Amino acid sequence: MDSFPHVLLSGDDFAQLGIGTVGRDKDKDTAEKIRLGIQRLVEKQKTNGGFGLWDSKGPESAWLTAYAVHFLLNAADAGYEIPQTAVKRAMERLLVYVRRPGSIPLAGYLQKDPYRAAVRAYAAFVLVRVQALGLGDARVVYQYR
Repeated sequence: MDSFPHVLLSGDDFAQLGIGTVGRDKDKDTAEKIRLGIQRLVEKQKTNGGFGLWDSKGPESAWLTAYAVHFLLNAADAGYEIPQTAVKRAMERLLVYVRRPGSIPLAGYLQKDPYRAAVRAYAAFVLVRVQALGLGDARVVYQYR
């Protein structure tokens, strides 16, 4: 299971796990929270497709960008409406991370090579999941570290 249980589990699923209550009102409440979460997340997207931690004007966070796209794709798979243009721009940004590791913003990380390797691997994982990364690019990421 991915790390986004509110996207993937229904009220009945939570009840079977002994978490929360069952019912359509709970499902509607959860769906509304996820919809608002998607909206707030997309508001943090920068013009280059990356995401800022606090808002779209702040510094870009490469790891957060991969995480945000991962979440949005899972939300879409679970039936939630996601803004396709935002996802497309973000996936294009992830492809830049994969192909040009020097473009990955470091945001104060002292060990830049391990951070870039981790971001590239996560970006590649997200892109491969939706068949948006070619085999050649995947091999380059694999051979990087």
